[in-house]
Amino acid sequence: MNRKSQDILNKTVAFLLDQGTTGVGMDEIAAFAGASKMTVYKYFSDKKHLLRAAEEAVLSENLAALSSVVFSKQSLIARMYDFIAVVTEFVDSGRFDICDSLRAKLPELRSVYGAYVEESNKLLRQLIAEGFSEKCFKPGLEKDLIFDYIHMGIQYYQQNEHYRLRMKSDDEFQKQMMRFMIGNIFMDSETVEGKSGER
Repeated sequence: MNRKSQDILNKTVAFLLDQGTTGVGMDEIAAFAGASKMTVYKYFSDKKHLLRAAEEAVLSENLAALSSVVFSKQSLIARMYDFIAVVTEFVDSGRFDICDSLRAKLPELRSVYGAYVEESNKLLRQLIAEGFSEKCFKPGLEKDLIFDYIHMGIQYYQQNEHYRLRMKSDDEFQKQMMRFMIGNIFMDSETVEGKSGER
């Protein structure tokens, strides 16, 4: 992808975040991108092609952020906190809603999102596997149980607006919730306490 097409794609994502997906047309996108409609069509054959590229770009960016966390040199517990922070930022930024809305309009995007979910789940499972190999988790917990526990927390954040707003607006509630969530799986309660205070 060259510089111009990347710029159009970036502006399309910005447009969708600003205006939403309802009634979006190539004229509006071109105007927002500061490009002629002919230029947009030069790089993207039609609106479906452009919107698919926008969803792929948003999901790819988020996967890159998650990968960066997983493969960083921080402690496992710091990476677990950061992994959850990247996921919540994806929701808070409006990108999750944009992808959700685009999938409703273009059912063919379900496979794109499905591949993203599979990759993000692999990254989370990698963190969990590392926790087991380092014996960081409380005894008696299974890998699948920890995965489902964290995954349910992520889904609840995605789907419950009241909870999401409270997590964003009430720092003490957010610290307590994260301490509770992470503290239920990690053995080192002092590390959990310290990390939750940094958020």
